[in-house]
Amino acid sequence: MRIIQRFGLIDRIGSKNEVIQLVNFWPTEDLDAYIDLAERVKGRMLLLDVSATGEENIIDEQKSKEMNDLEYRKKQLQKLGNIELTTSYIIDYENERNPFFVKKFYIESFMNRYATVYVDMQKAEQVKELAKSIIKTGIKEYDAYHIVCAIISKCDYFITTDDKLLKRGEMDIKLVNPISFVEIYGGKQ
Repeated sequence: MRIIQRFGLIDRIGSKNEVIQLVNFWPTEDLDAYIDLAERVKGRMLLLDVSATGEENIIDEQKSKEMNDLEYRKKQLQKLGNIELTTSYIIDYENERNPFFVKKFYIESFMNRYATVYVDMQKAEQVKELAKSIIKTGIKEYDAYHIVCAIISKCDYFITTDDKLLKRGEMDIKLVNPISFVEIYGGKQ
């Protein structure tokens, strides 16, 4: 398999750099075997399927060409069964700061439609207080707030793609990435 990393963020109109040098390289067969590129790409596509619309998965030829984000997400949640989605005033705050209108809209729409538990501003002081001990371990402030909101709302899992958080191991909540969650939860059905 051959892929290319797009240059996206560095090759932008309005860049402050006078010169941008873009270099492509293809992994040798040995390197490709070592980094297990095909499996990593499949894992990323699974992550997109679970967290997005499924339209992005160009590897799975059996996917329908359905183009309805919210309906696709609803079906994905239904497949997982008895799951309650938690959101919070912290997510609302961060989403409001999102400069990408379409992304902001979809996050807000998704949370409004599917979240069944909401940690509101009335818990702000409790969240800040409980987050202090988590922040002392080196976790960033807002990450700690998210974790505390999940703990307060009695979540079983905190799902994240943040490798630094995942490497922290167990806390008062199980930290898992989306792929692991699907593998764990899928086995419970």
